[in-house]
Formats: sequence, C-alpha cells, structure tokens
Amino acid sequence: MKELSFTFTGKDGMKIIGYKWLPENGDIKGVLQIVHGSIEHAKRYKDYAKWLTEKNFAVYTHDQRGHGETAGQEANLAYFSKEQNGWTMAIDEIHDVTKLIKKDYPNIPVFLLGH
Repeated sequence: MKELSFTFTGKDGMKIIGYKWLPENGDIKGVLQIVHGSIEHAKRYKDYAKWLTEKNFAVYTHDQRGHGETAGQEANLAYFSKEQNGWTMAIDEIHDVTKLIKKDYPNIPVFLLGH
C-alpha cells in the first residue's frame, strides 16, 4: 500500500490535512472516501485502508476541523472555527475531498463512508 498525504485550505484559511492510500499495483477499481466520526481521526482507518487497497480500492480521508493533524495541538481538539459557520465549512471540505478524488480519478466510481 502506498500512503500519501495532501493538504488544502478551508474557506477561513485553516490548513486541512488528508491522506490517501493506494494499491501498490496502481490498478484501481474504485475509491472509498472515508469521513471519520466525532472524537476520532483519519489515520484510525489505516488498517481498513490496507485491506481495501489489497482489493484494488484507493482510500481518501482527511482530518476534519478540530481532529487529528488538522487540529495541530491538543488545545484545538473539537474546535471547528471562529466563524459561526464552522459546521458548514466542515461539510464543504468533505465535498472538496470528493472533488479532489474526481480530479485524480475522473472515470472511477467513488463511494462515501461516513461514521
């Protein structure tokens, strides 16, 4: 399994950190986008991604606002934004990852797993 990271910027300038796990053989029959749950982080799904990449699926996920590497430090855990619409920005960022996947793999089916 190949592990790569990516970043993008949220509407309020927050740096969002993501990960993609790809099959070693480069043969991808589908992409699973994982949206982790509250009080978790994207890398929690690494073992599951390993299993999926062995079956020729790519896996993309990101640490949402206030979680994992995107939070940066413990004081920022569970913190979405100074803005009133932090929840909306989090939803938009899920869509941003979907658009990134579709750019990387325009002709491959994309599936979403939300927890």
